[in-house]
Amino acid sequence: MGGKQIREAALVRVAGISTILILLLGVGSVAPQKVGGREGHEVTLELVWQREFEEEVIAGVLGQNGIIVITEDSIYRVDTTKGEFESLRPTYEGSKEPRWRRSWVHPAANGKFICLRHGILVDEPSGKSGTPHTQFVQIEVIDDGGERLWDLPLREVDPYGEYIFYGGGWISSEGYVVVTDEDTMLRGKLLFYDATGERISDIVYSTSGLDFGASRKGAFSADGQYFVFCGKEGFKAETDSPSYLLLTDKFGKLLWKDTKKTRSEGYGYRGVRRELAISSRGSYVAATTFRTLELLIFDKAGNLLWRKELPIKYGLSALSFTPDEQTILVSYGRNLEVFVSATGERLWHGEIQGPAASLPVATEGTGQFHVLASGSELVLVDESGKLSEGTKLIGATTESKTRGRIYPALSSYQNRILIVFPNQVYLYRIRKD
Repeated sequence: MGGKQIREAALVRVAGISTILILLLGVGSVAPQKVGGREGHEVTLELVWQREFEEEVIAGVLGQNGIIVITEDSIYRVDTTKGEFESLRPTYEGSKEPRWRRSWVHPAANGKFICLRHGILVDEPSGKSGTPHTQFVQIEVIDDGGERLWDLPLREVDPYGEYIFYGGGWISSEGYVVVTDEDTMLRGKLLFYDATGERISDIVYSTSGLDFGASRKGAFSADGQYFVFCGKEGFKAETDSPSYLLLTDKFGKLLWKDTKKTRSEGYGYRGVRRELAISSRGSYVAATTFRTLELLIFDKAGNLLWRKELPIKYGLSALSFTPDEQTILVSYGRNLEVFVSATGERLWHGEIQGPAASLPVATEGTGQFHVLASGSELVLVDESGKLSEGTKLIGATTESKTRGRIYPALSSYQNRILIVFPNQVYLYRIRKD
């Protein structure tokens, strides 16, 4: 099946209201963006509203009870139909006044829970290292109304003290949380917490030194029952750097663990934005290797089902399973491929405008989709690989004032899609015609 080029959407500004978009197919003719759904229906991407922010937006969460938008300074609740915003609280509500702060956001798949990880620098001497400024990290869990459910106290980040930092903060659809914990020898543990904040188990994932240059990634399955994690040991100068891929249940019980003994075959390719994914019910795990950028697919029991080497010059930008777990989408460079999850059979190959962020979406009566935000363009891909027409996201920019170039954040619930850029938020509806 050949690739399909995405046509550019024309931009139209309407006086007195927010910028909107339409697709021009010819002089005087206008049509919505469509992709084939089940039973011969056409599916339309419809813009509900768009909002610009002066503050930098770091996350948007779409769930059963509405929309939460989190900026560097504030957390907002959004009216889903009109796009009107209500300020709920400051993003950081800690006991210390920071001179510098950065917050990371990990939402649950259903949007009901959000885990915030705050890193702050305060103007007070460290009690352990004696430095004039002290760094702290705090983990906080809130609900979709912005209410704090529980938190872990501020922890001092001190390389000469008892511990280094909390990391992660991945949260399930039931409110279970996993954080990483590293000590002075750079040994790492996974700490598992239930929905009340009670610590229920630990898993040691590193027993020697950790490579600061390698990312440690984790993710819960959409149903909240399984957690996947990859991490790597060893410093940059070491040839033999073991790395691990492991699957646990939500309580922290280890189900399986795969170890790569050398850097050349190890997990966690440096520079890849998406190197880990888990299907909605934990039936499949996708991970990439460090040197060769090879995609590996495992089943729930830890069996390697298939593998595929990808062109290393592009890097991997999108990796997602459809909600029914039947297919997986892979995007690298301008390339887009859809595979059967269980066998690796390639169903489709196409081209897009550039590197993309992806999100799996299921809509009742219309089928399973991957949503792609490629640069400033929005695209739907159905189960067969058919693409919708490209929809231009007006005013969208991937340049962050503080974080450099970033990819858009995507969130979905039922037939709605939320797209978040550093200073713009868009809500779309998937409509069956």
